[in-house]
Amino acid sequence: MRLGVDVGGASTDVVLLSRFNRVIGAGKEETSEDILSGMKASVRKLLLKTKVEPEEIQGVFVGTTHCKNALEYSKGLAKTAIIRIGEYESKIKPLLHWPEALSAYIPMKLFVSTLSEKDFKTSISFVVRSLRKENIEAVAIAGVFSPMDPGSEIRLKAILEKELPGLSVTMSHQLGSIGFIERENAAIINAMLSKVLKDAMSGLSKLLQSMNINCEYWITTNDGSLMTIDEAIRFPIFTIGSGVANSLRGGAKLAGYSDCIVVDIGSGHTEIGRITGGHPEVTTEHSVFRNIKVNISLPKSLNLRFGGGTVIEPPGKRLLTEKTVESLEKEAIAWGGSTWTLTDSFLRITPELSFRNNQNPTLDLVRQLPKKECTEAVEAYAKGVNERIEQLQFGKEMLPIVVVGGGSPFIINRLLTKSRIVENPFHYAISNAIGACYAPVKMQEDRVYHLNERTKEEIIEETKGRVITEVIKKGARKDTVHVTAVEEFPFAYLKGEVIRIRVKAVGYF
Repeated sequence: MRLGVDVGGASTDVVLLSRFNRVIGAGKEETSEDILSGMKASVRKLLLKTKVEPEEIQGVFVGTTHCKNALEYSKGLAKTAIIRIGEYESKIKPLLHWPEALSAYIPMKLFVSTLSEKDFKTSISFVVRSLRKENIEAVAIAGVFSPMDPGSEIRLKAILEKELPGLSVTMSHQLGSIGFIERENAAIINAMLSKVLKDAMSGLSKLLQSMNINCEYWITTNDGSLMTIDEAIRFPIFTIGSGVANSLRGGAKLAGYSDCIVVDIGSGHTEIGRITGGHPEVTTEHSVFRNIKVNISLPKSLNLRFGGGTVIEPPGKRLLTEKTVESLEKEAIAWGGSTWTLTDSFLRITPELSFRNNQNPTLDLVRQLPKKECTEAVEAYAKGVNERIEQLQFGKEMLPIVVVGGGSPFIINRLLTKSRIVENPFHYAISNAIGACYAPVKMQEDRVYHLNERTKEEIIEETKGRVITEVIKKGARKDTVHVTAVEEFPFAYLKGEVIRIRVKAVGYF
């Protein structure tokens, strides 16, 4: 039996799947400030409701938007320094196009020269003194040529950890390959997030043990695959897109499609993405997060900054705003609150679609809202969703549309056309938690090689062997492991035979 947990910004969803992938039970609680207490309450209630014994659970799969929210709202991030390594300082300054709220967490930009051993040691002495004086909590090290020669990054990390115990150190070559600015940005974000996930997840093991759940547990990543808690704490940047990946995979699984478009309606956002071959499509080179270019994979989804909790401004102003209520049940008019939301507007014009069996809205309250403006708000939102769906339908293809998320029943009729299949599967409200349960184990190696006297084919076969071995070590069944991608990137502008090779393998429990 598998336990899926999705910790979102507003609610924590849990689901139990049997060994035959049948939903045994599901639940939802408000997300707590510390994440873990809300998770504990959700799991306890689910076990009581289903009468499942903790010993029956064979794996726990956790997806969370905690890191994404920390970046979105600039909360709880580490005080960070960026350290560049090279022979000469670049004229391109770091943090180009960064939002002010995030760059405020990075007060120091330092440089370590590798021009000579003397320069290296002199630079490091200054760096150590500076970091200590400013009480820096995390550093990101970015060497210009570190994907081909990571020696300087590794050496600097060892010195810093010895001189400044407790300092979190991120090396850029571990997060990606070529593209210096994008790799540096990814390293800085990872360093800033270093204490966010550590604070939240370091107690997960004790929490599960306290409930007598003694099994393997995992965190889902940006491409919907799994990594261990230790890996997640070292590389929190790989979790910032996991919520979207889980909802896309969960929606497709619930509807039974291996190729489709999934629309996930959240409280403050709506995400629209493609599933191909059963997996969420992800970016393969550069991604953009909060206007920052990074060289990590993220779900290739289109975002609409409106959802069920979007606040509607009174007539005379722009109807759909980018404000979101924290809790529909506490603030929306349909539940006795005073804030007019997009969900109130849907309920005003389609009251027959009232939902949430255990939290029924009061329709008499929303009847006081102006029907004309409610209709305009709903039509504007539906137009935005339809436009994004069309952007994801390529050529003459007509992929089925799967709509999930708490408010999904409201939108179905507004997405239908003569040629579209639109589905709102059962358990639509917990697709994120279900998607986490189906996540595969993955290993990817992305490195630059000097061929020397070896052939390209030899290096590719060696790399395949390593990634397959690692996937099996992580717990995947041997008969399910397979290589999903082999990519080559030659360097025409470098002397000698140099090639970048990226190999990815996945497997299932």
